[in-house]
Amino acid sequence: MKKIFIISLILLLIVLISWGTYTIIIKTKLPDKNQSHSDISDADNKKNDTTELNSASTNLRPSLFNISDIGVLSADMDISANLIRYVTENGTVMTMTPRGTNQKQLFKLNIPNLQKVIWSPDNNDLIIYAIDGLYTYSSKTSITHKLNSSIDYASWSNINNKILYKYFDNKTDSRSINISKQNGENWKEIINVPFRHASFMQVPNSSNMAYWQAGDSFIQSKLQTVNIISPNKPTLIHEGLYGADYLYSPNGKYILVGSSKSKGASNISLGIMNNNGGEYKNLLAPTLIQKSVWSKDSKTIYYAHPTNIPENSIMPNDYINNKFKTKDTFWKVDINGEKTRLIDLENLTENIDAKNLFISENEDSLFFINNINNLLYRLKLTK
Repeated sequence: MKKIFIISLILLLIVLISWGTYTIIIKTKLPDKNQSHSDISDADNKKNDTTELNSASTNLRPSLFNISDIGVLSADMDISANLIRYVTENGTVMTMTPRGTNQKQLFKLNIPNLQKVIWSPDNNDLIIYAIDGLYTYSSKTSITHKLNSSIDYASWSNINNKILYKYFDNKTDSRSINISKQNGENWKEIINVPFRHASFMQVPNSSNMAYWQAGDSFIQSKLQTVNIISPNKPTLIHEGLYGADYLYSPNGKYILVGSSKSKGASNISLGIMNNNGGEYKNLLAPTLIQKSVWSKDSKTIYYAHPTNIPENSIMPNDYINNKFKTKDTFWKVDINGEKTRLIDLENLTENIDAKNLFISENEDSLFFINNINNLLYRLKLTK
């Protein structure tokens, strides 16, 4: 009897322990009786909010990186070598891969107070802007030439790597655009211009030069072209837009136009027209020419969209005069006006004021200098 009692007691203890364990497990799995249906719904709603946020985005991966650790003055893509060539703020000329690796020094510019550098079409030579004037540098001879002090603006020609420049004649108070060798020799006048702030560029795949009054929101711009080799009467391409700047497509068939909505306005937009100035179409892309770059096939424009232009500002004047920094997002728009965001807002973790935009050969990356910290950035693009 004693054995039976002990066995029964053990069995009873096992049952009690099992029941207690079962009760604890069930309580941990079931919701608390005091938890209302609305509490459960709130938890589910938070999950749904996150899901909706993700689905509302364009699902672009974080893809923005700075690829320089020091300030960059100017940069461009050397397509033939698939390298980025860039000039640091202290005048060191370097190369690196599009990923920002394998940085190598090419040479050093011994010019103080550098402001801007423009690469030649073959990416070998430089036009250099400094506080004390303009220079050119030839990588073939490693020689730097200081240009005449009456030259205040210059760009490259596609003809024999010559330069185009604006010259002011103190004796006659006249201004002209000329072409010469890099050292200023063998110059030839192309056209007289009536305005002080001139912009000009050689039309791609053409011997023509396009020129216009530099963008000013109080002036209706007039775009004209003239032949460089055999200067003749200029051809009027387009006029009437305030604050207009222009950028030809790589194939020379289209012209990107950045302009103010009206005289002295803060609203700006990009438009597009053919190379004869016809078929103008507003792309409704609120940005500047300085924040835009054409694709290699001349079918798409990549651009930085400034989101914080002050309401009472005058554009593009105030931005050009460095009265404020922008906070940019990134888009592309094709020549038909269809827009695509390049990076989701939640992946823009720092303020960007983009300038000096350029694109990789296969268009898998957009590069630019951030005007806030002067570092060079890479934005990876999805195909």
